[in-house]
Amino acid sequence: MKKLLSLLLIAVIILPCLSSCSVKYNSQNPETALTIEGREISYDLYRYFYMSYKTAEGNEDKSAEEIKQSALTSLKELVAIEKMAEKYDLELSDEALDLLKENMKQLRTVIYANEEEMIKELEKQFLSEQAYYDLCYHIDLEAVVSAYLCEEARVDKIVILGT
Repeated sequence: MKKLLSLLLIAVIILPCLSSCSVKYNSQNPETALTIEGREISYDLYRYFYMSYKTAEGNEDKSAEEIKQSALTSLKELVAIEKMAEKYDLELSDEALDLLKENMKQLRTVIYANEEEMIKELEKQFLSEQAYYDLCYHIDLEAVVSAYLCEEARVDKIVILGT
């Protein structure tokens, strides 16, 4: 989980988040690479995790199979976050989605001179626009799920202590 959070944090530091989840961005290959618990995982998202692990410092001696397993573990964690959000009926607020949209607009108009430059920078990090959006969306979704679970744990603890 720490590796996933580190990779996601790096993605957030590199560029601001992209816009809303219904939008499909430019992709090298938006086709489904695999399915995890009924969720389709794109080649782009799988490639990002695989290449991030492959090029990470300290992974030079790891086999392709070990790197693949690390990538799959990270993808399974993303799916687990989605499933927890569904279980507790959680989603990003309209304000959060609007903020993602605004960040995308700033990414295209303020940070980079044009869309082609932005895409080249994403590709250096093994990302397509869609894969980058997916990562940003999951970071925000994980924060919502974590906040909910922490609040529930706090409330449960207060109830137990109060009885």
